[in-house]
Amino acid sequence: MHRVIKATATGLAAVALTAGAVMAAPPAGKAEHGKAISEIARAADYASGRARGAAVSAAAKEWGQIRSAEARAKAAAHAAEGKANGDEASEPGRIRSEDARAR
Repeated sequence: MHRVIKATATGLAAVALTAGAVMAAPPAGKAEHGKAISEIARAADYASGRARGAAVSAAAKEWGQIRSAEARAKAAAHAAEGKANGDEASEPGRIRSEDARAR
């Protein structure tokens, strides 16, 4: 029983330390992401394969969330820009329409 508790505690500590290090690091670009995940996976201080998998999964999930947030922000910026351009482009038509109604 003592071995199970010790192994579980060691595994959880390794996951927490690795996840903390990953979250403290600046977000990696596409090229650095694979290298970072590989380094996490090759670290020798995991209590079990499950702990290693959890650390790699946490790092990949964090990277995915960062990239997803960047993509959403970029899409929102493009949508706002498109709406501004559309409003500007439609102005002459709106004026003609109002003139036609006034007649």
